[in-house]
Order: sequence, then C-alpha cells, then structure tokens
Amino acid sequence: MLLAKCSTDDVNIGNEAHNTALHWAAINGHIDVVKALVEAGGDPDIKNEAGHSATFEALNNNHEAVITFLIAREEELAKKGGEDSKHNTISAGKTDESTDTPEQAENTGTSSN
Repeated sequence: MLLAKCSTDDVNIGNEAHNTALHWAAINGHIDVVKALVEAGGDPDIKNEAGHSATFEALNNNHEAVITFLIAREEELAKKGGEDSKHNTISAGKTDESTDTPEQAENTGTSSN
C-alpha cells in the first residue's frame, strides 16, 4: 500500500486551512481511508484552522462509523496509557473543541466555537 511508504510527517501534512487527509476522510465518512491513515500514523487530534480535529469533523457530519472508530482508538490509547491519549478527550459525544454537539449548536443557532 502506498501509505506504508509515507512518513508520519507526510501523512499529517495539512492544506492552507490545515486540513489533513484524515480531516477530509472524516468529513466525507470514508472509514477505510480513515483506518488506513491512522494505521500509517495519521493523527486524529491535529486541529485545522477552525480548531477542529478529524473526530469533530466526523461528528459534525454524522459519520457514525468514523466516530466509533476514532473514539475506540482514543479509548484504547487511554487504557494503554499512550502518549496520544492526552490530546483529545471525548465524552458523551463531545470533543474538546466545543461544549455543544453540532446538533445542539444548530438547534440554538449558537456554538461555543
């Protein structure tokens, strides 16, 4: 696979808005791509220019398979005491980027972002 030849730095390169390939895969719900990118060293905790992680983007776009995978990954790292477990705490469907879920923000017309 081509991703196996990439360095972690290559996988985590962002565009002008600091969106990485993982952001785009999460935004579009491409679970197989998300898994491949994470396996190749893609960091779901990198924030884009708007301050959103790939997990937040998956939540914002209602991509349940991606959300489930990324949350399970985070929980697994936390159990192992991994260095990455400190980055993005996910609780009750919320990420550290927002105190409101996307649905709550949409219903109230406000967001804490």
